[in-house]
Amino acid sequence: MASFASTSPSWLILQSLDRCNACLSSVYREQLKVFVPRVDALKKALRAMGYETAGDEPLKITLMPKSFGYTGDQLHDLLRQENVECEFSDPDYLVMMVTPETGAEGLETIREVLGKIPRREPVFETAPMVPEASQAMTPAAALMSRTEEVPVSESEGRILADPCVSCPPAVPILISGERITREAIRCFEYYGIDRVTCVAEKSGE
Repeated sequence: MASFASTSPSWLILQSLDRCNACLSSVYREQLKVFVPRVDALKKALRAMGYETAGDEPLKITLMPKSFGYTGDQLHDLLRQENVECEFSDPDYLVMMVTPETGAEGLETIREVLGKIPRREPVFETAPMVPEASQAMTPAAALMSRTEEVPVSESEGRILADPCVSCPPAVPILISGERITREAIRCFEYYGIDRVTCVAEKSGE
């Protein structure tokens, strides 16, 4: 439960899902027939500008902007300054999720904002390899232990108590009970994780 449980359900969100069913069962299919080709046209326009796209989900625009000279996080910040809010970013990817409610005007805004960003020299830094894990405790024992939060830079050799990822749900770098190595620290730092929760060291050690 400590690893996978979510917070209590939001009844406002659940009610919104019920109201959404009416839309899904009536006009939404027709809206998608009009909107999805517009998203495809936007992706094609972005590729013509020099952006590299990834994935084939019709309502997601996923960019790999390093070839354009930016990390995903840098491009995220530039878009936010223009009131374009993205779903996700990390050093390698930027994800925008759109719906028919975004409309042609919203897609045009994305095209205009990305079109104004100057192309730079490519970013060649690559993601570090996920380390081979070394288990020091069972996940249950680590989760139930006394813990302390420490800077990632000071965590080498410690036992991770609570997995941390940059944007859950995601594949964790390490799981509870595994020992933090120098390779793991490089991964944490690459993905912007600067503090980790570790099993507390016994006094005198």
